[in-house]
Formats: sequence, structure tokens, C-alpha cells
Amino acid sequence: MIPLAINPGEGSELWQPMGVTVIGGLVFSTIVTMVIVPVGYVLMARHGERDRKHKVVYRDMKFLDDIKENHQNGKS
Repeated sequence: MIPLAINPGEGSELWQPMGVTVIGGLVFSTIVTMVIVPVGYVLMARHGERDRKHKVVYRDMKFLDDIKENHQNGKS
């Protein structure tokens, strides 16, 4: 593709923009695949882990509140 993009020969005024576009698309898709997608995955995984931790803490607090309430009402 690089020769297509930089060739100054006959007919290059038609093929050069296509070569530049193909090179740009390949570079863009490579960056998205190798950087953006993994970073997004890590961020979503961290967010999910944080939500799971908060749910466990809330569940444990509710359980302790139920035990305290039952103890105060004379139930064992």
C-alpha cells in the first residue's frame, strides 16, 4: 500500500488517495484493536468488580441489622 500512496507515476492522482485511505484505515483499526478495546475491557471489569464489592457489603450490613433487630425483639 505504501508504494500505491507515494508513487508519483502515471495515474497516481487516482490511486494515491485510495492508498492513503487504506493505510489510514489499517492504522486506525490496529490502534482500536490493540489499545482501545483492551483498555475498555479493563475499565468495565474494574467497574463490575467495584459493584460486586458494594453489593456484598450491603448484603452483610443488612444481615447484621436483621440479627440486631431480632435480638432486640427477643427472638434468637
